Amino acid sequence: MKNLENTEKGIGWIERIMALVEKYSIFQFAKAFLILLITALVVGFIANPSWIFEKYKQWEEDNHKIEMVISEKNNVLMQTEVEGLLWRTNADRVILLSYHNTKKSLAGVPYIYLTAVNEYFRDGVAPVAEGYSAVKTSLYPMINYLSSKNFFCGDIEELRKIDKALAYRMEGNDVKHLAMLQIEGDVPLGVLVVTFTETVPDNHSCEEVEKQLRKSALKLGVLMENKK
Repeated sequence: MKNLENTEKGIGWIERIMALVEKYSIFQFAKAFLILLITALVVGFIANPSWIFEKYKQWEEDNHKIEMVISEKNNVLMQTEVEGLLWRTNADRVILLSYHNTKKSLAGVPYIYLTAVNEYFRDGVAPVAEGYSAVKTSLYPMINYLSSKNFFCGDIEELRKIDKALAYRMEGNDVKHLAMLQIEGDVPLGVLVVTFTETVPDNHSCEEVEKQLRKSALKLGVLMENKK
């Protein structure tokens, strides 16, 4: 009996809706329904304003958790690629730096920084990534050089002709020779650096190093842009 009553009620509501549709145009009916829905939402928000903020906070927390999982997964893949690049280029150290702009001037102009996010090095070579946290790019002419040329390969004296500050800093890291490549995406994503702390062998080829850097940069660029 109860199921029969529910069925009859359901049919009754359908008949009422059909009658309204016949009386008014479908467009007018849809518009009225939309107005009722918006009114209900507004009334509900007034009655319980904290609900929407709670839902938004929950959405932010859930989204942050998803992004953290993706970031951890991508970081493992990036570290693996950085390690592989070191062996393919016979370098002593590889560093992946990422662009960001978390600080602004009082006028609201963002400063662009580079921060080391991955590093791999041979035994006996000291890590230096901690010293490359939030490096202000405006202090280093090499960044402008990479923006226009994309790639650099040479020894410290060749680097010094472009960027004295970076050459001095690299000497402090025992670097004798290095190669740098800007990683491109929809926007510049980062800089990939391989360094040599010993004099490079006679068969060293900047062309081959560039080839390997570009191969890694393609993979790293995809991972650095991946948010899903």
